[in-house]
Amino acid sequence: MEGEFPDYLAVMPKEHQGTARVGRDVLLAAVRKAAVLSSEELRAVQVSVNKDRMTIQAQVAGRGEARTEFAVVTEGKDELSIDFNPDFLVDFLKPLPQQEICFEYKDGGGAGVFRHGGQQDFYVVMPITIS
Repeated sequence: MEGEFPDYLAVMPKEHQGTARVGRDVLLAAVRKAAVLSSEELRAVQVSVNKDRMTIQAQVAGRGEARTEFAVVTEGKDELSIDFNPDFLVDFLKPLPQQEICFEYKDGGGAGVFRHGGQQDFYVVMPITIS
């Protein structure tokens, strides 16, 4: 392929303040459920971490709300709320073999880093800013 590609390392957080470890199947099912209720205009699901719990949710006025909460193992900063395009998360999670996913985050405005199968394999997802 020809062309100039962006430097992915430039958007990847240099350090993270917290991590949440979760099973791939649990996370994929929760994202898919919430994605059904994300709007066509704004494809977004909210990922929240609070202590050892993660919540995936989406809400559209007049259509309802989807919310799934489950246990995770957190380290470091254990409170976060960030919005992602669910399609990007499903694209990453769907082909993976069943295993643990490590979600690394700095804050609600920075990229999320999803790791699997060791520290060398990772997926960077930029957040959606909802105004």
